[in-house]
Amino acid sequence: MTCELEQWDLTELRDLVNRTLKGADGWEALVALEKQNKILRKQFPEGPTAAATAPLQALSEELSQLALELAKEFSKRGKGEYEEHAWRLRSKAICTAHSFERHRVGPAMLDWADCSLRLGKREAADAIYTAIIKDFTELIRSEPQPTWEWLTGLQCLERALEGHSKPYEMLIEKTRESLALFGE
Repeated sequence: MTCELEQWDLTELRDLVNRTLKGADGWEALVALEKQNKILRKQFPEGPTAAATAPLQALSEELSQLALELAKEFSKRGKGEYEEHAWRLRSKAICTAHSFERHRVGPAMLDWADCSLRLGKREAADAIYTAIIKDFTELIRSEPQPTWEWLTGLQCLERALEGHSKPYEMLIEKTRESLALFGE
């Protein structure tokens, strides 16, 4: 599978992001970023044996970075709804290309959840935390891996458990026991 995104699409998106960083409203940049995320998702191979091509991986990284820049800019401006939208788009870009890499997915989803909480959207934040908890709990049930990726995944699980409105005392305790293996 080849990456069929036309260069002008990314050029236009980059231009919209740059204009936003220089003071433009930014809604057009979010719409364009959403469009590119949808195109990326359609082009991404599916199935357990599918492998992403280098251009698709690079595109995912660029879309993630552009969304990060927008989220930070909207945060500075106090445009919470726009910021939340940018964090969601960043999560989508990362999840599309790196769904099995918890050390990448977790921090992106936590940024999105944090923003949702700041906006008073407890249910939305809990939904994000729940997704992290459901996927990342496997880490405390498996053999510990002495890698920073595993450690980052555990730290994300701990934050999701602590941030959720439901009490998860036993899971928090087990997560901390696993973190203690690394001196955390």
